Amino acid sequence: MPTLRRFRIAILTPLLFLAQAFACDPMGPTAVGVVRLSPEASAEGGLTLEVRAFAEEIMPWVGPEESLAGHEWLLESSRPLEGMTFPLEYEVGGQLGTSEHEEWRVLVWIARSEAREVPQSGEWFGTVTFSLDDCGILFSSYCGVAMDLEVEIDQQLP
Repeated sequence: MPTLRRFRIAILTPLLFLAQAFACDPMGPTAVGVVRLSPEASAEGGLTLEVRAFAEEIMPWVGPEESLAGHEWLLESSRPLEGMTFPLEYEVGGQLGTSEHEEWRVLVWIARSEAREVPQSGEWFGTVTFSLDDCGILFSSYCGVAMDLEVEIDQQLP
């Protein structure tokens, strides 16, 4: 009887952890990288570095003014700029998540005001895209952590 009990514990315990992992699965991937300023860009007057990630299929990129209005971000982070110098490391997401979307975009901008939902007029921004890997035969989705994504802040909103 102790052998049967050990067998059940050996089988059921990993299955329980696996079930919990999928029940808490975040919506989307993680992106990690470095933000650089182009020679033309300036962080002067910036309060925070804002980082957002979103699936291209959900919100096709046309430009910050046309693409971002009224959107709820899937992944976001905000970091105070006081005392920081570029290049800066960033991370958005924070976990290994799955998504039904393969193509993603990271948008980074230097917020000069408390209005941080979307880049505002006069603020500098940059963007980069990345693709997720297929999760394999067990899942019908994409997953992964996008590493070493370099974003150059090189555009300014009019």
